[in-house]
Amino acid sequence: MSRELFDGQEINAICACYALGAAIEQALVYKGTSSVYRLVCASPRRTRTYALKVQECDTSLASAKRLEAELLGALPPAFPRVPVLLRPRQSGGPWQSRAWGLLWDDRAISVYQWIDSMSYAGTLRQSRAAARCFGELQNELSQLSLQPGWTSKAAALDSLLDAPSAGFIPEFLASEQARSDVHEASGLPYEALRFLQEQREISRTELAQNSTYLQQADRALLHAEFTPLNCGYGENGEVRIIFDFEAVRFGLVPLAGALAIATFSLIPSAGARENARRMAEVSSELRSVCPAASPAPALLLPLLRLAYLDAAWQRLDKRRANPARGWGYLREDVENLRWLKENARLAAEQ
Repeated sequence: MSRELFDGQEINAICACYALGAAIEQALVYKGTSSVYRLVCASPRRTRTYALKVQECDTSLASAKRLEAELLGALPPAFPRVPVLLRPRQSGGPWQSRAWGLLWDDRAISVYQWIDSMSYAGTLRQSRAAARCFGELQNELSQLSLQPGWTSKAAALDSLLDAPSAGFIPEFLASEQARSDVHEASGLPYEALRFLQEQREISRTELAQNSTYLQQADRALLHAEFTPLNCGYGENGEVRIIFDFEAVRFGLVPLAGALAIATFSLIPSAGARENARRMAEVSSELRSVCPAASPAPALLLPLLRLAYLDAAWQRLDKRRANPARGWGYLREDVENLRWLKENARLAAEQ
């Protein structure tokens, strides 16, 4: 199946399975670890627009998609800013129908109602809105976590806190060197892996000194990738829609909060003091809505480090498993960790 546009036979088969009508327009609007298409379909009574998402499917993703389907049905109306997932209406053809969509060869295909929204533009107004939205979402996810069965549906959020023997150099040096042997610029260099290893040890040491806090911190269902890329905004600067609910896991709530603070605060083109100011304002906004998700002030910096280290670890692990996988946001993770190192005092004061 194409990772670019679908051919006529493929798109007609998908439309027939969902009873969407005839496809009259399709456009690839995002291509990364998944591909997202804007699909316009016409029926005798109306024309409608849909979002069609295609992902490489394995056992882990299939499990995450099942959880996503249940969450998108359970969160509204208490939290309405979630996609509306459509379910296949017909069976047969080259696919297998699932509650979350279609399994077509090694691809997972999901169809949602299209929601017009604007991308993140880096404004402080949008950042504050994201913090409020994350807090409101976390409050609802934490309530669901208290109900029987939900915890068992979500995989634990892997963290380097729980991997005492793991290290970036021994784990990933061989796979990244193999990439560099093919093309010099395609692998993460040893110096970068050594930097990640150093930051991991610093973060683990700082957090070990605060083990009581971590033991008492909330663990619940959480959106593990609440980032600017996964938020759509309205013209008023408020978050209109949140994407990628297959990224929901069960894990340490303030660690997810730290990642949200970081990704909506650190702007590479902004100066250090401006970034620190944004971090303080986003942290304050989150704390006012969901204190459980807001890291304790003394632990904001180590949890920020850990959030980026976890993200880098997961990307490197997926690259090792799939030699064709690209960089994703790995380079940005490393650069943001360097910013935190260079501006540790400013970040710690927030």
